[in-house]
Amino acid sequence: MSTFDDGQASPRAVTLFDIALRCGVSKMTVSLALRERSDKLKPDTIARIQQAAREMGYDPAHAHIARSLAARRIGQTVSTKVIGFFSTLAPAYQPMFCAIVDGLQQVLSPQRVAVLTITDFAAEHGLPQAVARGDLDGVALFGPLEQSEATLAYLRQQPALARTPVVSLLHRLPGCRCVGIDAAQGSRLRFDHLVAQGHRRFLTILDAASPCMPHQLSAVQQGCDVHGFDYAAHVHCCEWRDDEARSLAHACARRCRQQQITAVLAPSDAVAQQMVQALWMEGLRVPDEVSVIGYGESDCPYPGHDSSVLTTVRLPWHEAGRTAAILLLSETNDADPGANVVLQPALIIRETSAPPPEAVMPMPDLAMEAMN
Repeated sequence: MSTFDDGQASPRAVTLFDIALRCGVSKMTVSLALRERSDKLKPDTIARIQQAAREMGYDPAHAHIARSLAARRIGQTVSTKVIGFFSTLAPAYQPMFCAIVDGLQQVLSPQRVAVLTITDFAAEHGLPQAVARGDLDGVALFGPLEQSEATLAYLRQQPALARTPVVSLLHRLPGCRCVGIDAAQGSRLRFDHLVAQGHRRFLTILDAASPCMPHQLSAVQQGCDVHGFDYAAHVHCCEWRDDEARSLAHACARRCRQQQITAVLAPSDAVAQQMVQALWMEGLRVPDEVSVIGYGESDCPYPGHDSSVLTTVRLPWHEAGRTAAILLLSETNDADPGANVVLQPALIIRETSAPPPEAVMPMPDLAMEAMN
């Protein structure tokens, strides 16, 4: 809220007309002075007008918003050729982020549409000016459910973004198209695979920063019910935090030895790789004594995150980005964007999973049956 010389709070945004009144010049003169686009204005006049604008709290974003809203009211399309991608992912999930951005760009770049990434968004920090004034044709959201809900609520409170098309990746949110990945099915595939190999004692590592964490936990609980296991007796849980990754990995490895755990379900491939190393340092061989399964390998390889030896669940993040871009382009072109989309995961069996020592007779591989 802006204030004038009389100290009273202004109930509205400062306009060019307000500045013109204060300086005793025309509205056109103010416009030219603020844009510094006239050789006919004296330097001291430009300086005086700019100083007044600063003191009065003039924000050019308000004028831009007003023009955009007015154009939309009469049915005109206001295109900025920019899509905003809001992501709130921890560093361990960087491959997901990169794959989604690559998918978005693969579709949008040929249409000359740019992708503006906004990471670690927090309402208390506000929005970049270009975003706040509505310079977006659409928005893609990705992150844990609560953070995606909070980001959407904040965006809808901004006048310039209240009606901007939004596509949510993974989570169904009100008023948004959704590109989902059946994360629950991916979690079921890896649990059923371990059960089929003969494993009966599991360590599930849970990371609240993972957008798939609720599905990972519920899949293990439901899997125990399906296979007739007592969840409390067969499953051990550990909460993961990136800032304590090294100590937690070694604590989990020691727990595997103490509790005779033969299978570890990691929340991500990055955590799975740390667990393989920690188990080796604890003297436990992978997969001869303990199997380790990751989660979330991308369908688009990401340099520096090689999971070529890990048994894992591959999630189509790149395809999710492409699909989100197609939906956003459809909505911004006033075409029918179609229904929500759900993409399917795949179990990738490699070198870090095997039957446990002295395994019981394995049950049919339900995971492989589900894939066939």
